[in-house]
Amino acid sequence: MLPPSIDAPLPTRKGAAHPPVRGSLEDLAVRGHPWLWFPRALEAQFNEETLAVRRRFLLICCLLGMLGIWFGTTQARLAMPDITSRSLHLVDTYLGVLVACVAAVMITPRAWRRVWHFESVVFLCATGLNLIMIWAASNSRADGAYTQSAMVIGPVMFVCIAARLRFAWSLVCALVTLLGYMLAMRGHTPAQQTVIDSIIKLQVLSYAYAVVASYTLEYRERRNWVLRKLQEQHRGALQAASERLRHLSVRDPLTGLYNRRQFDGDLMAACQAAAASGEPLALLMLDVDHFKRYNDAYGHPAGDACLVRVAHVLARVAEAHGGTAARLGGEEFALVLHGRHGPGARAVAQALCEAVRAEAIEHGASATGPHVTVSVGVALATGAGGAQPQALLGTADRALYQAKDEGRDRIVLMPVDAEARPRLEQPADDAVGVDAGAPAEPAESPYLRAIDKGLWGLRFDGDLERRYRKHDLDDRRKLLGLTVMVGMVLYNLYLFISQDMFPDISATVLQTQIGLSAFLVAVAWPVYSRKRLAPMLYEGVFCGGTSLVAIVFACVLSQSRETTTLAYIICLVLVPMFSGVGARQPFRYTCVPAVITVVAVVLFFKPVGPMQEMVYSRSVLQIFNITVFTLILSYSLELGARRTWLLGQIDRLQSEALHQTTERLRCLSVQDPLTGLPNRRQFETDLLRLWREGAQDHHPVGLLIVDVDFFKLYNDGYGHPEGDRCLQRLGGVLREVAKRHACLVARLGGEEFALLLPGGTAAEAQALGQAVCQRVREAAVEHRHSRVARHVTVSIGAASLWPRRIADRHQLLKVADKALYKAKTAGRDRVSVVDEERGQAVSSRDLTGGPAASAASA
Repeated sequence: MLPPSIDAPLPTRKGAAHPPVRGSLEDLAVRGHPWLWFPRALEAQFNEETLAVRRRFLLICCLLGMLGIWFGTTQARLAMPDITSRSLHLVDTYLGVLVACVAAVMITPRAWRRVWHFESVVFLCATGLNLIMIWAASNSRADGAYTQSAMVIGPVMFVCIAARLRFAWSLVCALVTLLGYMLAMRGHTPAQQTVIDSIIKLQVLSYAYAVVASYTLEYRERRNWVLRKLQEQHRGALQAASERLRHLSVRDPLTGLYNRRQFDGDLMAACQAAAASGEPLALLMLDVDHFKRYNDAYGHPAGDACLVRVAHVLARVAEAHGGTAARLGGEEFALVLHGRHGPGARAVAQALCEAVRAEAIEHGASATGPHVTVSVGVALATGAGGAQPQALLGTADRALYQAKDEGRDRIVLMPVDAEARPRLEQPADDAVGVDAGAPAEPAESPYLRAIDKGLWGLRFDGDLERRYRKHDLDDRRKLLGLTVMVGMVLYNLYLFISQDMFPDISATVLQTQIGLSAFLVAVAWPVYSRKRLAPMLYEGVFCGGTSLVAIVFACVLSQSRETTTLAYIICLVLVPMFSGVGARQPFRYTCVPAVITVVAVVLFFKPVGPMQEMVYSRSVLQIFNITVFTLILSYSLELGARRTWLLGQIDRLQSEALHQTTERLRCLSVQDPLTGLPNRRQFETDLLRLWREGAQDHHPVGLLIVDVDFFKLYNDGYGHPEGDRCLQRLGGVLREVAKRHACLVARLGGEEFALLLPGGTAAEAQALGQAVCQRVREAAVEHRHSRVARHVTVSIGAASLWPRRIADRHQLLKVADKALYKAKTAGRDRVSVVDEERGQAVSSRDLTGGPAASAASA
C-alpha cells in the first residue's frame, strides 16, 4: 500500500495566504452575515439542523401565546365593558383557527416540514392578537380601553425575545402592529389622545428595542452555528492531517512500505508475542542483487522505479501470507512472518523470489541473470524462550550475506543464534529529522470542558472566567461610557416630549432629570475615561446609575395625581431595557435595575379610585411582563456571547493546531529524516525553480551528485547504525559547504547527495566539487573496508547546463549522473565535470599538492 500523495491539497486555516472561498464557512466566520442569510446550500443545512429544536420550541410558544390571548380577552372584557360579547366572540373564533393551524403543523409528515411553518403560526398568533386588541380598543369609548391598548407591546416583545422568531417575521409583526395602532386608534377626549400618543412613543422605542434584540439573537444563533460547523470542519481536517502525518512517519516515502522506525517497533512486538504464545517466528531479509550496477547502468530514476516494483511484489506476498513488510534502507527489505517454521518460511521466500523474477525487470549489468533478482536470508526462531530482535536481525543479516556469497538469487535459512552479534540496532539517537508523531490535541480542553459542562450558570470555572472578562474589557469600557452619554440625551428627550402625561409635576421632573443627569455624567466620566480598571467597577457603576434612575423617577412620578401618569409609568421599563440590551450588561447586573424598577413602582405609587386602580394594575402588569422579557433577553444575549467566545477560542486554537500540523506535514514531505537535509522531493522543486530562473536571466545551472565511495562495504563492516551516523556526518559537512558557497544541498537517497549551484559554470562546479572532496577527507570518518583510503571519501559527478539551450531540466541530472559514473570508473575520490561547451569530462582527484588526472572524453 502506497502512502497518500504529499502533493494532495493540505488543510488551510483562517487567515492563511489564500483567502477563503466566498460563501464558505470560513468566509462567513470572517465577514459575518449581516443579511441573516447564508448561501442556498448552507441555508438549507442550517434550517434542517435547527428544525427539530425550533419546532418544539415554537409549538410551546404558540400554546403559551394562545393562553395569553385567552387571559388578555378576559382582562379586555373588564376594561371595555361597552364592547358587546358578540364582538368579542371574534377572539374565540380566532383561537379556534390557531388551534387548527397548530394541529396541522403537528401532523405534517417529517419530510414536508419546514421552519417557516412553525414561524408563521407564532406570527399569526401574536399579530392577530394585536390586531384584535387594536380593533376592540378603537371601537370602545371607555378610558380603560386606551390604557389597555398598551398591551399590544407584550405580544411583539414575546415573539421577538421569548419565542425568538426570525428577524423578518419579528420585523413584520412590529410594523403591522405599529401601523395598525397609528391608523386605527383615535381618542374621543384630549386625555385619551394623550394616552394614545404616549403609547405610540413607547411602542416605537419598545419595538425598536425588540426588533434589534431579534436581529441580535438570530445573528448570534447563526454565528454560533457557523462556528460550530467550522469547529467540526477544522477538527475533521486536523484529524485527517494528523492521520496523514502519522502515516508518513511510519512509511517509506519511495515505496510506501513501513520504514525502519515502524519496523523496529513491529519486530519487538512480534518477538514479545511469539515468546508469550510459544509460536515460531521467521524474519526474511532480502537484497536486490547488483543494485549498485543497476543504478550505474540505468540511472537513479530507473533505480527508484525498480525499488518501487520490488516493494509492490513484497507487499503482495506479505498480504497473501499475513506478514509485515518494510524497507530497511537502500535496496534492503524485510518481512516478518508469524507462526512459520522452516518449510513454511522457505516457501514464502521462494514465492517472493519467483514473483520478483516474474516482474522481468531488465538488468543487463547483473552477473546473476538478465533480470532483477533478490537474495533472501531467513532467520528462524522457535517460540520456546522467544528471541531478541537484535539476535533475529543479526541472524537474518548473516543468512543474507551467505546467500550473496553463494552466488545470489537464492535463499539461506539459519536458526537464531542467541550469541550472535546483532548487526542492526535502534537508529542513532542523534538522528536529525522531524518529529513525525501525531500532533498533540490543541490546548483547548478548558474551553471544551466549559462547553460540555453547559453555560446555564453564566459563569466559567477559575481562570477561564477572568479571561472572558478581560478579553473585551477596553471595548466594554468604551461602550458603557458612550451608552451613559447617549442614554442621558435620549431619556431627557423622551421626558421632554412626554410632559403632557404628567402636567402637574412636569417642572419637577425636568429639573430632577437635569440634576440627575449631571450627577451621573460626573461620576461616569472619571471611571470610563480610565483604562485597566476592574471589570466589576465598570459594570457596577453603570448598574448603580440605572438603578438610581429607576428609584428617583419612580419617586418623582409618584407625586402626580393624574391618571395619565399611571399609564406613563410603563416607560420605566426602559431602564432595565437600557441596561440589558443597550449596554449589554451581564445578566446578574441587569437583574438589579430590573428588580428595583418593579419594586419601586409597587412601593411608591398609590392609585386613588377605581379608574386609577385599573390603569395602575394594567401598567404594573405591563412593566412586569416587559421586565421578564428583558431579563430573558439579557440572559440569552449573555449565554450567546459566552458560547460565541468559547467557540471562537476553540476555532482559534484548532486553526493554530491545524496550521502547525500542516507545517509539520510540509516539513516531513521535504526533509530527509536521517540527515535533516532537503529530500528528493524538495530537490526537484528547487531544480525546477532554478531552471526557470536560469532561462529568464540567461545564466547556467550547476549540479553536483555526490556518492559515498564503497558505502556498501561500510555498512557490511560497521553495521547499519554506524552507516546512519556516517551519513549524518557527511550531511553536516555538505550543509557547511553549501552554506559557504551559497548553493542548495539535498539527499537524493541512500548514500547519494546533490548540490545545486545557481549560475554555476563548469569551472565553478569543479571547484565546488573539489572543496567537497577536501572537506570530506578532513572529516576523517574511518573506513577500513574502503579500497581507496582508510577514511570515507566521495565521488562527484558535476555538470553545468544553460536552460536557454536545453528545455528539459532532467538532462542536467543525466549529464551529472554520467559524470559520476566517470568519476567512479576513474578510481573514485575525485570530481568528474562535464563542460557542455567543450563536450568533455574532466576528472580531478584534488589531492593536496597532487595534480589532476584526466579522464576519457565525454
